[in-house]
Amino acid sequence: MTLKALAAADDHRAKCALPILLHPEKYKVCDACHSVSFKHTSICPVCHSYRWRDRVKAVQAVMKIILRRKDPFPVTLGVPPRIMQST
Repeated sequence: MTLKALAAADDHRAKCALPILLHPEKYKVCDACHSVSFKHTSICPVCHSYRWRDRVKAVQAVMKIILRRKDPFPVTLGVPPRIMQST
């Protein structure tokens, strides 16, 4: 991936993360895979778990980790951030 593509991915990631960071109370984090989903979701679309962390601080912590990463990983609902892997 070129530097230009990486910069574009960073910009896109920040743009997608903004609504989640502005309104973290509307989202929750899957306990199994750490994906971020809407509060009304009952089963994780990624790993099919039903255990959630719906505290605002949990959502903010996951989003901050995702935004620090320097790979082209997207910030989208239902996609696990893979925060357990080394960066």
